[in-house]
Amino acid sequence: AALAARCARPVAVRRRTPRPSPNDRRKKGVYLMLTGNVLHDVPVADTGRRLGRFQLAQAAREARDLRRGGLPVVRLHLHDRWAGLAQLLEAARGDT
Repeated sequence: AALAARCARPVAVRRRTPRPSPNDRRKKGVYLMLTGNVLHDVPVADTGRRLGRFQLAQAAREARDLRRGGLPVVRLHLHDRWAGLAQLLEAARGDT
């Protein structure tokens, strides 16, 4: 609610990026994608890779696809998720 009030735009929070609908072009908003470093990364079996890397690559792909669809996207990567979210909320409230 604080972010919506500060931006004077609707804000929806979803765990995953939604698929854009044809009506999205009429909305004057921006897709804000939050990503962050993982605290306890786990290996993906039989790949030699880590789950955190896969998740980050997926977010980058989704941002690229939205941009290719003509939608504005901002991706904010938080090195410390909790501290970063606190800073984002402070900024939304105008506390900074």
